[in-house]
Amino acid sequence: MNPEINNEIRFVFFKRIDDFEEVMKRMENDILIKKLDQKIRVFMYNINIESPNKRITIDTSEGTYVLDVSDILYCEADVNYTYVHTVKSGKIISSKTLKTYENLLLENDFYRVHQSYLVNLEHVKKYTKGKLAYAILSNGSHVKVSLSNKAGFLKKLKNVD
Repeated sequence: MNPEINNEIRFVFFKRIDDFEEVMKRMENDILIKKLDQKIRVFMYNINIESPNKRITIDTSEGTYVLDVSDILYCEADVNYTYVHTVKSGKIISSKTLKTYENLLLENDFYRVHQSYLVNLEHVKKYTKGKLAYAILSNGSHVKVSLSNKAGFLKKLKNVD
């Protein structure tokens, strides 16, 4: 007798991270659960209201990075790749587009200052005016600010807590 394969997707909501960890211990041998474990843990960490820092995962050819959002300085587009520049881990190369990261970081203090750049407003230390305007970040990096994004960027920059 062949057991029938059930392709149903089920959702489980946890009120506490301890409940999630207990379920994970019981399902350790499930391959799918092992693959999703890290992403689920990041998600649970992010929705935990006691947590001041948010995290995201960045998949690369070498593995998966788990980063605090506050560690990200800026993201730089290179066709269909994105270079995620961080304080602690340096430059991380991802095969996802800048638009993907823009959507992921939308709720945080990030702003698309240029077609090729998404900056963490917490790391902006100075804005330089002119035809070739740019933002100077906490690590000394210079990031171009396009003329079309300048007004929105300055408005958002002034409203950062």
